[in-house]
Amino acid sequence: MNQTQTEAVNQPSEPANTGVLNRIAFVGGLVLVVGAGGWYFMAPVAVESLRREAEEKLAAGGDVAPFASSLRGRGLVGEAKLLQARAALRQGDTQLALQLAESIASSDPAHTSATCLIGESLLLMGQPLFAGERFQEVLKTEPDNERALLGLAAVWYDLGALVRALEPAEKAATLNPKDGRALHLLGSVHLQLGERAIGREKLEQAVERALSPRQAREVIGQLLELDLADGRVAEAEGLAKRLEAFQPGTTREKGLQAWLMEARTENEAEKSQALDLLVALGRENPQDATLARWQGEMAMRLGRAKDAVGPLELTARLEPQSQEARHLLARALDRAGQPEKAKGVRADLAVLEGRLKLLTELNSKVDANPLDAAPRLEMAKVCEALGKPDWAQQWRESVRGLGGPGGNQPK
Repeated sequence: MNQTQTEAVNQPSEPANTGVLNRIAFVGGLVLVVGAGGWYFMAPVAVESLRREAEEKLAAGGDVAPFASSLRGRGLVGEAKLLQARAALRQGDTQLALQLAESIASSDPAHTSATCLIGESLLLMGQPLFAGERFQEVLKTEPDNERALLGLAAVWYDLGALVRALEPAEKAATLNPKDGRALHLLGSVHLQLGERAIGREKLEQAVERALSPRQAREVIGQLLELDLADGRVAEAEGLAKRLEAFQPGTTREKGLQAWLMEARTENEAEKSQALDLLVALGRENPQDATLARWQGEMAMRLGRAKDAVGPLELTARLEPQSQEARHLLARALDRAGQPEKAKGVRADLAVLEGRLKLLTELNSKVDANPLDAAPRLEMAKVCEALGKPDWAQQWRESVRGLGGPGGNQPK
């Protein structure tokens, strides 16, 4: 899952609850609040207006510090902390967001907005396993919590359990049909599963619904890539114009423009120039698997299969759990006259498919027996084999304190 897709879960669409940190009562038409500093009277309209303005400022990416200060001054300390935590998360300061959210949850364990925020922070910090535990904790008491459902779907996506990501994402989309975040995630899942038609449909629905500018940009880019791959140049031209509204252009958007340049011309020199642009972008961004894949695909379309092998081998190394990368590499090796290497790649692909299937099965065993350490340790082995040592480490760490074989292991 790329960064934008992961961040899609931390776009709260509802005012946060405040739990027991701020008791509220109505006395004589006024709001009586008890916070850390005692009792406070205020007009309910003023409070709601402050909250509404804070939400608007947060959505626009503005400075919410004055609003947090006003909330704190009115005794709404927990609400002020949560506002600051959400702002920190949007600004990429996951450590601060986690610290503030944990501070709220320690005082009020039932505060579901804080618990979701902890999960969202952990997800962005590359700890999907621990993030998932937080989202599942919320869903035990609030099975229709949209943020927790979106978060859990993103966790399964990150852990490679794509089929398991579908149910929570579909439920989130049903609960809030005007919000495009769940549809964006569903589209990405279906594309990863090789279900291009369904993936395209979900992305087309997402782009017509509520999305942040960053998410809209990502969805448009995904649709543009699909149109280019399918030879729908006219549709791609329209999407490219929509992308031009977002400035400055990202590296991947420059790559898409190079791809569009190649698709719209019959001139061989211009096609080669487009490929050269992708090669240059790849040199500047050697860890970008998507750019490497595009370079390989364009080289194959231009009949330069030998030039495609290198970038597609790089894609497979950078995305060890990607089945698509290996399918493309095997095709390139066949066309480049290297059938034995292609056969080896397909054998590796069969092993990969088996491991991903085992990953989903083990995930189900963990859910069915959460206190059993054995399936968690087996998950760690599978993740190591998939080339994901960070996932493996998280599964091993989750075993500590559990009973059964392998539990209470020393560090």
